[in-house]
Amino acid sequence: MLTPLDIQNAAFHRSFRGYNEQEVDDFLDRVFLEYEQLYRENLELKEQLEKLKAAPSSPAHDLAHLRAAQAATADYEEALRQSSEIIADAKLRAEEMIAQAQQAVAREKKRLEELKQQRRMFKEQFKAMLQTFFHILKESEDELVTDSTIVMRAQVSAGSEEKEQA
Repeated sequence: MLTPLDIQNAAFHRSFRGYNEQEVDDFLDRVFLEYEQLYRENLELKEQLEKLKAAPSSPAHDLAHLRAAQAATADYEEALRQSSEIIADAKLRAEEMIAQAQQAVAREKKRLEELKQQRRMFKEQFKAMLQTFFHILKESEDELVTDSTIVMRAQVSAGSEEKEQA
Protein backbone atom coordinates (compact mmCIF):
# COMPACT_ATOMS: atom_id res chain seq x y z
CA MET A 1 0.00 0.00 0.00
CA LEU A 2 1.23 3.49 -0.79
CA THR A 3 2.22 5.40 2.33
CA PRO A 4 2.47 9.16 2.89
CA LEU A 5 6.26 8.76 3.08
CA ASP A 6 6.27 7.17 -0.38
CA ILE A 7 4.57 10.27 -1.74
CA GLN A 8 6.78 12.65 0.23
CA ASN A 9 9.95 10.90 -0.92
CA ALA A 10 8.89 10.61 -4.56
CA ALA A 11 11.55 11.94 -6.91
CA PHE A 12 11.33 12.78 -10.57
CA HIS A 13 14.23 13.01 -12.96
CA ARG A 14 14.84 16.26 -14.75
CA SER A 15 14.97 16.38 -18.51
CA PHE A 16 15.69 18.99 -21.09
CA ARG A 17 12.86 21.49 -21.00
CA GLY A 18 11.12 19.32 -18.41
CA TYR A 19 8.14 20.17 -16.25
CA ASN A 20 8.03 23.08 -13.80
CA GLU A 21 9.66 21.62 -10.71
CA GLN A 22 7.93 24.03 -8.31
CA GLU A 23 4.46 23.16 -9.64
CA VAL A 24 5.13 19.43 -9.26
CA ASP A 25 6.54 19.94 -5.75
CA ASP A 26 3.50 22.01 -4.72
CA PHE A 27 1.12 19.44 -6.13
CA LEU A 28 2.93 16.55 -4.44
CA ASP A 29 2.87 18.47 -1.15
CA ARG A 30 -0.90 18.79 -1.47
CA VAL A 31 -1.25 15.10 -2.37
CA PHE A 32 0.98 14.18 0.57
CA LEU A 33 -1.06 16.21 3.10
CA GLU A 34 -4.40 14.88 1.92
CA TYR A 35 -3.20 11.31 1.66
CA GLU A 36 -1.52 11.51 5.08
CA GLN A 37 -4.80 12.64 6.62
CA LEU A 38 -6.69 9.80 4.93
CA TYR A 39 -4.00 7.32 5.94
CA ARG A 40 -4.19 8.39 9.61
CA GLU A 41 -7.98 8.22 9.58
CA ASN A 42 -7.73 4.72 8.14
CA LEU A 43 -5.31 3.65 10.89
CA GLU A 44 -7.58 5.12 13.58
CA LEU A 45 -10.58 3.32 12.15
CA LYS A 46 -8.67 0.04 12.04
CA GLU A 47 -7.68 0.54 15.69
CA GLN A 48 -11.28 1.24 16.62
CA LEU A 49 -12.36 -1.85 14.76
CA GLU A 50 -9.80 -3.99 16.61
CA LYS A 51 -10.97 -2.54 19.95
CA LEU A 52 -14.54 -3.30 19.05
CA LYS A 53 -13.65 -6.85 18.12
CA ALA A 54 -11.84 -7.34 21.44
CA ALA A 55 -14.61 -5.80 23.61
CA PRO A 56 -17.16 -8.04 25.41
CA SER A 57 -20.23 -8.73 23.38
CA SER A 58 -23.91 -8.03 24.05
CA PRO A 59 -26.71 -7.59 21.52
CA ALA A 60 -26.84 -3.81 22.01
CA HIS A 61 -23.09 -3.66 22.13
CA ASP A 62 -22.85 -5.83 19.02
CA LEU A 63 -25.28 -3.53 17.21
CA ALA A 64 -23.17 -0.50 18.16
CA HIS A 65 -20.06 -2.36 17.01
CA LEU A 66 -21.73 -3.29 13.78
CA ARG A 67 -22.76 0.30 13.12
CA ALA A 68 -19.29 1.55 14.03
CA ALA A 69 -17.71 -1.08 11.79
CA GLN A 70 -20.03 -0.12 8.93
CA ALA A 71 -19.17 3.55 9.42
CA ALA A 72 -15.48 2.72 9.60
CA THR A 73 -15.73 0.63 6.45
CA ALA A 74 -17.60 3.40 4.63
CA ASP A 75 -15.02 5.97 5.79
CA TYR A 76 -12.19 3.68 4.74
CA GLU A 77 -13.72 3.10 1.31
CA GLU A 78 -14.28 6.84 0.86
CA ALA A 79 -10.70 7.58 1.89
CA LEU A 80 -9.45 4.93 -0.51
CA ARG A 81 -11.58 6.35 -3.32
CA GLN A 82 -10.33 9.88 -2.65
CA SER A 83 -6.71 8.79 -2.52
CA SER A 84 -7.14 6.92 -5.80
CA GLU A 85 -8.62 10.03 -7.39
CA ILE A 86 -5.76 12.18 -6.11
CA ILE A 87 -3.16 9.75 -7.43
CA ALA A 88 -4.94 9.43 -10.79
CA ASP A 89 -5.12 13.23 -11.06
CA ALA A 90 -1.42 13.53 -10.21
CA LYS A 91 -0.52 10.95 -12.86
CA LEU A 92 -2.69 12.69 -15.46
CA ARG A 93 -1.11 16.08 -14.72
CA ALA A 94 2.37 14.56 -14.86
CA GLU A 95 1.57 12.95 -18.24
CA GLU A 96 0.26 16.29 -19.53
CA MET A 97 3.43 18.04 -18.37
CA ILE A 98 5.58 15.42 -20.05
CA ALA A 99 3.58 15.69 -23.28
CA GLN A 100 3.94 19.48 -23.24
CA ALA A 101 7.68 19.16 -22.64
CA GLN A 102 8.01 16.67 -25.49
CA GLN A 103 6.10 19.01 -27.81
CA ALA A 104 8.39 21.88 -26.81
CA VAL A 105 11.45 19.73 -27.51
CA ALA A 106 10.05 18.75 -30.91
CA ARG A 107 9.42 22.42 -31.78
CA GLU A 108 12.94 23.37 -30.74
CA LYS A 109 14.44 20.51 -32.75
CA LYS A 110 12.50 21.64 -35.81
CA ARG A 111 13.68 25.22 -35.29
CA LEU A 112 17.26 24.01 -34.94
CA GLU A 113 17.02 22.10 -38.23
CA GLU A 114 15.60 25.19 -39.94
CA LEU A 115 18.50 27.28 -38.64
CA LYS A 116 21.00 24.67 -39.80
CA GLN A 117 19.43 24.71 -43.27
CA GLN A 118 19.57 28.52 -43.36
CA ARG A 119 23.24 28.38 -42.36
CA ARG A 120 24.03 25.87 -45.13
CA MET A 121 22.26 28.03 -47.70
CA PHE A 122 24.08 31.15 -46.51
CA LYS A 123 27.45 29.40 -46.75
CA GLU A 124 26.70 28.19 -50.29
CA GLN A 125 25.55 31.65 -51.39
CA PHE A 126 28.54 33.33 -49.77
CA LYS A 127 30.92 30.85 -51.40
CA ALA A 128 29.33 31.46 -54.81
CA MET A 129 29.60 35.21 -54.29
CA LEU A 130 33.30 34.93 -53.36
CA GLN A 131 33.97 32.76 -56.42
CA THR A 132 32.25 35.36 -58.61
CA PHE A 133 34.38 38.15 -57.10
CA PHE A 134 37.52 36.04 -57.58
CA HIS A 135 36.60 35.43 -61.23
CA ILE A 136 35.97 39.15 -61.77
CA LEU A 137 39.32 40.02 -60.17
CA LYS A 138 41.13 37.45 -62.30
CA GLU A 139 39.55 38.80 -65.49
CA SER A 140 40.50 42.35 -64.45
CA GLU A 141 44.04 41.18 -63.78
CA ASP A 142 44.21 39.44 -67.16
CA GLU A 143 42.97 42.63 -68.86
CA LEU A 144 45.62 44.67 -67.02
CA VAL A 145 48.33 42.25 -68.12
CA THR A 146 47.06 42.42 -71.70
CA ASP A 147 46.90 46.26 -71.56
CA SER A 148 50.39 46.40 -70.05
CA THR A 149 51.73 44.11 -72.77
CA ILE A 150 50.21 46.30 -75.47
CA VAL A 151 51.68 49.44 -73.89
CA MET A 152 55.10 47.81 -73.55
CA ARG A 153 55.04 46.62 -77.17
CA ALA A 154 54.05 50.08 -78.28
CA GLN A 155 56.96 51.57 -76.32
CA VAL A 156 59.38 48.99 -77.70
CA SER A 157 58.10 49.60 -81.20
CA ALA A 158 58.36 53.37 -80.80
CA GLY A 159 61.89 53.00 -79.42
CA SER A 160 63.03 50.91 -82.37
CA GLU A 161 61.50 53.39 -84.84
CA GLU A 162 63.43 56.22 -83.19
CA LYS A 163 66.65 54.25 -83.53
CA GLU A 164 65.96 53.59 -87.14
CA GLN A 165 65.36 57.27 -87.82
CA ALA A 166 68.49 58.30 -86.10
